[in-house]
Amino acid sequence: MIAAVCAVGALVAAGLALKNSREQARKLDVMCAPPTSEQTLRDQLQHAQYALAQEVATREALEARTAGNAAQIEQLQTDLAFYKKQQKPN
Repeated sequence: MIAAVCAVGALVAAGLALKNSREQARKLDVMCAPPTSEQTLRDQLQHAQYALAQEVATREALEARTAGNAAQIEQLQTDLAFYKKQQKPN
């Protein structure tokens, strides 16, 4: 009976040691992982710069379109006011 209890205790201790060993190995793998290569960083930077350039170009195009639309609306309002004055009886 005592031998069985000792065997169970030894198995539990071995299981805990194995679990702890795996956790420590995972932590060590993360710490020892190779750094991101310089080329990968350059590629990521180039991609981000390209995306930023596209965003700037899109924003400029939208601003130009908005300015054009504002001018067109102003002209239409002027024309409408003129036509309304033409229709009023004197």
